[in-house]
Amino acid sequence: MQQLTKRVVCALMALVVVVGGAVSAGAKPSAEKNLPQQYKHWLDEEVTYIISGVERKQFLTLTSDLERDKFIQQFWDVRNPDPAAGGNSYKEEHYKRLAYANSYFGSRTAQDGWSTDQGRIYITLGPPQQRMKYLAQRNLRPMEVWFYQSPTPVLPPHFYVVFYKPSDAEPFELYSPYQDGPTKLVTGVEAINNPKTALRIISDVLGREVAHVAISLLPTEPSDVEDFTPSLQSDQLLSSIKGLADNALNKQYIEEMKNSERVTASLMNERNQTDLQTAVIRDGQGRLTLSYLARNRMPDTSLVGARADGTQGYSFTVRGEVETSEGKFIYRQEDKLTGAVSVDARQELEHKIFAAEGRLPLAPGTYRIRVTTTNDLNHEATVAVKNVTVAEPAPGTLKLSELVAYHAPAPVMDSEDKLPFSYSGVRFTPVGAGTAVIHAGDKLAVVYQLWMPPFPKDGAAKGAVEVERGKTVHVHYVWGDVAAVGGETPAFEDEDVDVTNVDAAGNLLTGRTLDTALLTAGHYRLVVKATDDVAKQSAFATLSFEVVSTDVPAATWTVRGAGPAKGHAEEDVKRGQCAAATGKRLAAEGWYRLALRDDVNYQPALTALAQSLSAAGDANGLADLSKAGQKAAEPQTAVLIAAALRKAQRGKEAIQYLNAQMAAQAPNAAMERALADAYDEQGDHARAEQMRGQAKQLE
Repeated sequence: MQQLTKRVVCALMALVVVVGGAVSAGAKPSAEKNLPQQYKHWLDEEVTYIISGVERKQFLTLTSDLERDKFIQQFWDVRNPDPAAGGNSYKEEHYKRLAYANSYFGSRTAQDGWSTDQGRIYITLGPPQQRMKYLAQRNLRPMEVWFYQSPTPVLPPHFYVVFYKPSDAEPFELYSPYQDGPTKLVTGVEAINNPKTALRIISDVLGREVAHVAISLLPTEPSDVEDFTPSLQSDQLLSSIKGLADNALNKQYIEEMKNSERVTASLMNERNQTDLQTAVIRDGQGRLTLSYLARNRMPDTSLVGARADGTQGYSFTVRGEVETSEGKFIYRQEDKLTGAVSVDARQELEHKIFAAEGRLPLAPGTYRIRVTTTNDLNHEATVAVKNVTVAEPAPGTLKLSELVAYHAPAPVMDSEDKLPFSYSGVRFTPVGAGTAVIHAGDKLAVVYQLWMPPFPKDGAAKGAVEVERGKTVHVHYVWGDVAAVGGETPAFEDEDVDVTNVDAAGNLLTGRTLDTALLTAGHYRLVVKATDDVAKQSAFATLSFEVVSTDVPAATWTVRGAGPAKGHAEEDVKRGQCAAATGKRLAAEGWYRLALRDDVNYQPALTALAQSLSAAGDANGLADLSKAGQKAAEPQTAVLIAAALRKAQRGKEAIQYLNAQMAAQAPNAAMERALADAYDEQGDHARAEQMRGQAKQLE
């Protein structure tokens, strides 16, 4: 979108909507036939892919042009990502897409590009991150392969969309691996009714990567390019795209926007836009953390100036917020980042692109991440929003984490894994995650994790599950121009990685520095494929990168926080909050217990666990928390635990627990009253009255 602001996710969610929403000419209801022409055009051509079925029905019930005009105004208003900006970047972007589709797909004279398959996808999903054309290949029909990074949790994080021409006289049609199959892409007679032969021809002419796309539109889905097995997941993807406008998540968000005050608390920086790039990293205990890079698109001289104490430097407030995919708030963390800058350093920074780094602990699930970076020197803010799916690798499978491009300074030690973009105690300074910009002649250094089953160790416990796997994984790196039209040979490198030293969770840190000296300015794509020949498993990861001339700003300077003050305990509670918000109570309680194992006196962990057990009616589990060994629980938590002990007929333990808690913290009326009730149950009414008297004095 053109304006990444506090409400940008609305634009992302609303733009990525139905592909198949057009009403066919022969099935239009009578109410639509009676519409004035300008409203028919608006409904059937201008917004046919972004209007939900409910909204369409509402529009058709209107009886006056005044009502219709008000409806149209509200239609755009509720999709406006930043009402305070004075414009509507969502609407502007939509009409840009519509104009592009009519200009480049279909007939320019008829302006019917919107109705073509390519027009539908372009209007729905926007321009692809990469667009590969194969228009004149021997024995193959003209094809285009579009690669997308999904802006919505309804769709996979990365996927392809393929178009082909059934004949030279026909327009491009959407390709389905299951419904069409590779035989539709091949012209040779030897491939008629023979998908295996058709797949071999595609692989021989265009390579194994395109052959994979002919089987599956999902780059991470395993496939055998030697033997055609159609992918039902690809058809599910296409079906999801076609149903996005009426997806419950999208409809709920639009409804919330209608009822929202939609106010912004910050003065938004309209001169600069921010891209939010993310990478999920797994530590040796299996914890998943999202490292993010909120990167401006151009240098900004206002970021360094006079601070409150009169010295020259920078001062930022970086706030990361985690919501469920439905927009339910989970948690927020905020860092105040300030530093002095010398005159020479300031001149250098003014020519670099600023980025804020951060990390957000997450449990497996789908989330909406919002990062607000405020320049405290002038109170201007930029907001970046991204939908992120954190998938826990299935046991026994090979997977790659996101590719992260990094630069000097060289990797540094971070033994506690507290900083963003830290892997197994080693921190990297990111250039980009999933996408990057480098100068012509620069090398491209990438780092990532292999996620795989831990290699069986000598003396392993009996009964332990051993997964057959090799001692090495073959890694193939291939990169090239995403706009190349066939025939051009991409660069590639291969290596065999020793994976016998994976950690306890199955992680292995690896990477590669690629020589891109021969690349001219343009857009490129790196694909990394890891293969375990013994386990017969493969996994993919991609990175889009742009090479720019040396006079174009590309270098970055970043600021970051110091990491969680309470270490793993603090972050595990947040993972528990994520699990609880997505309906996974038992998983949430597991995270809270893990936090207590790491720091028995971390109050938020005990409080969250007690509240979860109480809400679930687990009195026995709540009573057992008296044995957690915490010196000082929050008073309300201590009262909950004591009540559970009494309910379990463990009154004496309740008295002991409350007395120990009261000795470890300041006097509290609620605990005094709870102790009085416990004494009453044990028949010690004198002590009970004493406790109630003390409680009254504290009130």
